[in-house]
Amino acid sequence: TFEEALTASKGRIVLFTELKGDSADKKMADDAVKRIKEHNMEAECVLVSLKYDLIDYIETKYPEIQTGFLLFASFGATDKLNCDYLGLEEESVFIIDDKSSGK
Repeated sequence: TFEEALTASKGRIVLFTELKGDSADKKMADDAVKRIKEHNMEAECVLVSLKYDLIDYIETKYPEIQTGFLLFASFGATDKLNCDYLGLEEESVFIIDDKSSGK
């Protein structure tokens, strides 16, 4: 359970928890934040989701909670997104070697 994961990871690792599926909504986010706060683990947990509106809700209502937006591809000004982390599908990431371009 989420409760068991919080207990097992406290003081040991940063716990990334995905809010996913049809039931991933504001209530799920509120419940997750409540559990995180009950364990005093705001600095040890990151809530992530494919649903940007849910991540934006958490960032707006609970700025003390770390969030991550999961996406398959990214175009445009990702720095304008209201989240702490971006999780990209590995096939969508490519690195431009600035050394070969002389820049």
